[in-house]
Amino acid sequence: MNLKERINEDYKQALKNKTPDHSTLTLIRAAIKQVEVDTRKELTNEDIVEILRKEAKKRTEAMNQYQSANRTDLFEKEKQELEIIEKYLPQKLSDEDLDILIDQTIEQIGADKAHFGKIMKQITSQTKGRADGKIIQQKVKEKLG
Repeated sequence: MNLKERINEDYKQALKNKTPDHSTLTLIRAAIKQVEVDTRKELTNEDIVEILRKEAKKRTEAMNQYQSANRTDLFEKEKQELEIIEKYLPQKLSDEDLDILIDQTIEQIGADKAHFGKIMKQITSQTKGRADGKIIQQKVKEKLG
């Protein structure tokens, strides 16, 4: 079962069971459908994961704004939506796994600040959304000195 089918099945179950997840799944399905209409092609799992990442990023940014505005009700709503979206995203890399990957890449390419761009490019291509780019950048800078 591909990711789109899984989302549709979960949506049907949420409607049957009358859970609040169905509203978030409706938004996800609408975002996927919009991209399909715009591009006029059937989306792959990678395309859908990219859409989900964008939706998750929107929720994270909204959570930060609501938290700074002291709107806990809206913060909680966005947090619940983010949790639902994250169920469909690939598992995040642990800090230990990310450190190992960074160390291997630095050893392979070279531990020189001049190679920062090459190191970042290789690590981000290997993690493909399973790690935050800002965290990767920070860790690479620390290891390069």
